[in-house]
Amino acid sequence: MWVARTFTTLVVLAILLITALTVRRDRMYRRHLMDLLEVCVNRLNEQLAVNPYLPVAWPLDNLPDRIRSDFAQRFEYAQDAIRDFARVRNAPTIIAWSHVLPIVLGADGRAVAVYENGRVRAAWMTEAEFDRHMAEQEEALRRAIRDIGS
Repeated sequence: MWVARTFTTLVVLAILLITALTVRRDRMYRRHLMDLLEVCVNRLNEQLAVNPYLPVAWPLDNLPDRIRSDFAQRFEYAQDAIRDFARVRNAPTIIAWSHVLPIVLGADGRAVAVYENGRVRAAWMTEAEFDRHMAEQEEALRRAIRDIGS
């Protein structure tokens, strides 16, 4: 009887430990992505204070090599059309995004850079929010191009 109780206790404790470590890993990796993006967003906002146009390449000069390579590996910067559209659009526009972060005990998500009113901010979006926002953003861009053409 005591063997069964001990075995059950060990199994329950192992499950709790694995769950706690998994949640901690998810939070730490999400925090790492957000911290990395915050550093790069601050650099971009410094440049936007001088020149209101979003640059062709994300301004990573004077940042440590580790941050530059980490950002280049984990984030994608929007194409020219979206960056130009962001400046004239009266709504938040995603201009950079990370790869999908699979969250074990929650919704998968991404770190994103959102341009709004001449400033960029870092945000976290679930994959569903990101997909919805990107679809709305692409549709708004298509409408704007269609309106210019007519």
